[in-house]
Amino acid sequence: MISTMAPTSGARDPLTDLSATAAVKAMRQGDIKAEAYASALLDRAKKLEKLNAFVTLRPDIVLQAARAVDAARASGRAVGILHGLPIPVKDSVNTRGLPTSNGTRSLRDFRPDDDATLVKRLLDHGAIVMGKTNLTELSFGWTSNNGVFGPVRNPYDGERIPGGSSGGSAAAVAARVAPLAVGADTLGSIRVPAAMCGLAPAAHVEPISR
Repeated sequence: MISTMAPTSGARDPLTDLSATAAVKAMRQGDIKAEAYASALLDRAKKLEKLNAFVTLRPDIVLQAARAVDAARASGRAVGILHGLPIPVKDSVNTRGLPTSNGTRSLRDFRPDDDATLVKRLLDHGAIVMGKTNLTELSFGWTSNNGVFGPVRNPYDGERIPGGSSGGSAAAVAARVAPLAVGADTLGSIRVPAAMCGLAPAAHVEPISR
């Protein structure tokens, strides 16, 4: 999901207002450090905790990965086309480094043995998993009112839902906590929160092997 509207939650910040393309370009050119950019996003996430967009957020892991990106650039090593971009990932998408709960109590501490293919590709291109985002339990619904982790709030009106099931990803992007995020769509799970949070859904389609 990609933001198309100006945020209404929290004070504006030049770094968190950057699009994904602009942020990556600035980091690749050395105009900003990956650690500084990640810190700005994490600070905004902290200020906007009331949105309850994240199930798991480990700033230490994110900043460690960002510092590694900066070190790679300083030594002249290639990082990838997503050079240091922190990307929130819906908590139904497997991540080896963080739990994948699917929004349900029985899987709260489940740690997959491997990353989902999509996550692998993002990491291979230099992205950083920023954290795992809140969702409707087992992705079965359109509200993101999660009984285990609490409801996700709409960044434009905290009394309203952000849609679901990828509500945490949508809220994070709409609030400029990240310029884009990973969701998953079966029966509208990306499209509904995108519509309710003023975002543009971007499809990922696996190529057919020949």
